Amino acid sequence: EPSSDLLNSTMVMGSSLGGYFASLVSNETGCPAVLLNPSTKPHVSLQRFVDDTVIDSIACDDGNDTVVYRTTGGWGITLGDLDWFGSHKLTQILHPKKVFAVIKEGDELLDPMIATEFYRSQRVEVALQSGGDHRMTDFESQLPMIMDYLTSLR
Repeated sequence: EPSSDLLNSTMVMGSSLGGYFASLVSNETGCPAVLLNPSTKPHVSLQRFVDDTVIDSIACDDGNDTVVYRTTGGWGITLGDLDWFGSHKLTQILHPKKVFAVIKEGDELLDPMIATEFYRSQRVEVALQSGGDHRMTDFESQLPMIMDYLTSLR
């Protein structure tokens, strides 16, 4: 159990899959979270990387270590990871007053309405912004709003 001093001075921020993890951490610890174009259903959205080649290899073994996607930086996702996401679905936000989501309508990777509807249904403050992209290339311009939100929690 984290100390109350640590929780009072800690917040988590995550973008995309990091937003999913930040939501889980906030649920567990109660610390504030700022989410940028968060993934809410990685068990669904990451399925796009599973192709027929991967499905064929599953027939040969249990498939859990089968890498379904690897970035140029070396990060990979396995079928076991997809199973983990499937068993750790984000179904609720336990501390909605401590969570703030910034979502861009122009997100080209994740459907922004899925995250918007989920977080709003959980009574989370959502800043749905027109345009933009998944990488939130205007992040620097978001900082005053994010800092205002965090300051309001004190």
